[in-house]
Amino acid sequence: MGFVKTCTKCGKTKPIEEFYNTPTGKYGVQARCKECQRKEHKKYYAADLERRREMNRIYKERQYAKEKLAKENAERIEILRASELLGGYRIYVLNHCKEGESKYTCVKVSTAEVYRTNDKRKFLSYLEGVI
Repeated sequence: MGFVKTCTKCGKTKPIEEFYNTPTGKYGVQARCKECQRKEHKKYYAADLERRREMNRIYKERQYAKEKLAKENAERIEILRASELLGGYRIYVLNHCKEGESKYTCVKVSTAEVYRTNDKRKFLSYLEGVI
């Protein structure tokens, strides 16, 4: 039978093969046997199930918010690129007026001419006409 060791949890003496390896343990194995480790692991995860579900829900909400913000920023960047081509115009994009709604405004600096719309396509076609 080779080396034997006593489990600190259950107190049974078992062969060294019944313990998980670890470089910091006595004889290079853990103090508790594999069976006790498995029981402890199952007990911990059963008790921790609700907390893990809540953490997953929060993570998914944050990911959704990040994706939504990235999409909004992509729209802003698209409009700002168009505004770089326009000398003497200022472009304003107001998001979050209502959920999922944006307001687009173009102001000509020299004459204070203002063009406003809620429709992104109309606004981009107006900008193309100005260019």
